[in-house]
Amino acid sequence: MKTTRITAVLAAAAVVAVPVAADAHKGGRHHGNHGKHGKHVVNKGFVVTGNLKQNGFSPDTADPGNQAVVEITVKNANKHARRSGELGDQNASKKGVQVRGGTYKLDNDDDFFRVVRSGYEPGEEPGEGDKVRITGKIPYTRDKSLTVSDRYGEPNIRRVKLVDSD
Repeated sequence: MKTTRITAVLAAAAVVAVPVAADAHKGGRHHGNHGKHGKHVVNKGFVVTGNLKQNGFSPDTADPGNQAVVEITVKNANKHARRSGELGDQNASKKGVQVRGGTYKLDNDDDFFRVVRSGYEPGEEPGEGDKVRITGKIPYTRDKSLTVSDRYGEPNIRRVKLVDSD
């Protein structure tokens, strides 16, 4: 009777040990389903730099919604800002999106962006020609069946940095 119990316990232990041993030889890592990773949405950085177009820009700091309107002459933009369709192509004869010299207007009341000032004297307001750096995130889907500009959503501007040019 003792040997049949021992045999039954050993047989049950072997059944449990086989799947554990099979998982151990994989290196302990599970990389997920490789067939579905191409169509999910990720947030990418969105950066546009340039010079302020209007004089006397004063952000609405009392309201966290920031109804301030920022209009700049674009000097440069990162890859995701250029491809998103937010900026116009200034030279269609060249490959890619040429943004230098174009205009970008930030007037979305829904964005809760922070305005940071650098180099200004106390009481001095930003003026025309001051440097501006607009940063945020933009949703991007990796779905290859869409056109490049259709892969991007609406940018979420998080920060506007103004640097005094004087």
